[in-house]
Amino acid sequence: MSAVFPFHFVFDQDGKVLQYGENLPRLCPQLTRGADVGDLFRIITPTGLAMTLDAISGQLFSVFFVECRQTGHVIKGQMIVIDQARPDSMMFLCSPLVRDVRGVKSLGLSFNDFALHDATVDLLFFLQTKVNTIDDVRTLAERLKQEVQVRRDAQQDLQAMNAALEQRVKERTIDLAIAKDKAEIANEAKSAFLSNMSHELRTPLNAILGYSQILQRDHNLDAQQIASLQTINDSGDHLLMLITDLLDLAKIESGKSDLHVSACNLRSFLHGVMALLHVRAEQKGLLLSADLAADLPSSVLMDERRVRQVLLNLLNNAVKFTDRGHVILRVTGRADQACLRFEIEDSGVGIAPDQLANIFEPFEQFGDQQIQVHGTGLGLPISQQLIGLMGSDIHVHSVVEKGSVFWFDLAIGAPGSDATAAHALQGGATTAADAGEIERSGAHAPGSGAATATPIPPREEIEKLYQIALAGNMRKMTQHAAQLLTMDCRYHLFVDQLTTLARAYQTKAILTLIEAHMNETHMNETREP
Repeated sequence: MSAVFPFHFVFDQDGKVLQYGENLPRLCPQLTRGADVGDLFRIITPTGLAMTLDAISGQLFSVFFVECRQTGHVIKGQMIVIDQARPDSMMFLCSPLVRDVRGVKSLGLSFNDFALHDATVDLLFFLQTKVNTIDDVRTLAERLKQEVQVRRDAQQDLQAMNAALEQRVKERTIDLAIAKDKAEIANEAKSAFLSNMSHELRTPLNAILGYSQILQRDHNLDAQQIASLQTINDSGDHLLMLITDLLDLAKIESGKSDLHVSACNLRSFLHGVMALLHVRAEQKGLLLSADLAADLPSSVLMDERRVRQVLLNLLNNAVKFTDRGHVILRVTGRADQACLRFEIEDSGVGIAPDQLANIFEPFEQFGDQQIQVHGTGLGLPISQQLIGLMGSDIHVHSVVEKGSVFWFDLAIGAPGSDATAAHALQGGATTAADAGEIERSGAHAPGSGAATATPIPPREEIEKLYQIALAGNMRKMTQHAAQLLTMDCRYHLFVDQLTTLARAYQTKAILTLIEAHMNETHMNETREP
């Protein structure tokens, strides 16, 4: 190797020279085997690199310029790891850096020495580069193979997980269907049981209450006997109220509670409700009053019995939880809006913020424990569900020790309008016969006298309804129709017709109604300048 590579030296990881080329001592006379390369040479380029194996191994593909510390001669070349399996020694293949012929002759060398050496160095460097490239490609291929295997394993795991999940979904669906059937059977059995038991309990209870009332007419009773009979009456009334509330709740939950809309004199109805609470409020020294807006309609269409039940529940609670001050029933609205707001305000104990979320849950009670004994915890849940059947919700605002305000908005119809539509407006069930009658009458199609005075939504809203009707989504149709009332209450007649037909799934009649209104809006836009 000394003759083939006249300019080279080999050193180990300790920096000791193992061998060198025959011409290199002419550049560095102190070069001997076992000498420390750091004492003999210093690296000029790459800058700042120490003459150690660890430092040089990271710059193997760089061109090195090395200076002999003794003579100042500069040599250039490449660092090559001799054995990849044992990278504990390194060879520096180099050649002197000379400027002209004089410099070559001064070293006692010829240009042939340089040409042969440089060609050999270039070939070895090229071969080393190819070997390194092959090693890199082999390493990359191995990594790709591993990555492909990892992805294949992950895909198999995902497929197995999907299959297991689908199986669990199927099993869960079957379990839910079975549980649903059982729940429906149990619910029907509960409803039947409550219905039967309510009748069975009411019969002897009515006898007890009847005889206690007869005995109270006896003028020979002393004070203790009168108090005892009053206790029997109060307990019987409480038990009767509990039975009635349970039966109402069961009917609502099973979907068997219907609304019965009829014409009602609004002011007489409200004064009658207030009269039922007058005695109780007077006994507690409360100011019970009704604040009725001057522009209320004289007569409306609504389920009188259910609205009375809700108002009495709310007013009873207001009187029960108010020891001093006032209880006010406030009703506002406009006759042309077919929408009323009912508010019950009191100056009672109020409700804590952490209790507001639960007051509409069955059997939940709040306030003084002594007051709770006289209630069932069902009044507010039943009232909320009844108002829900009418298409609204009960809201509450309360401040502890200052009082509470309960309110709800109720859409009502006017006598002389379509009673079936008013029934649907309040969330009541509409039969196919009702819807068929509307369809046969043309649902007040535009162009008739009824439609001419009926405000209708803008064209873009009509087109949305038309797309929903084409899709046959009656639930979405009902929801979108309800949103129109929030835009303008004057659309109530159009919404009445649409809601009635949607509840009866009369798609053809709905399309006819909407198309007629689309034509009318188009004609109106054409006439406008």
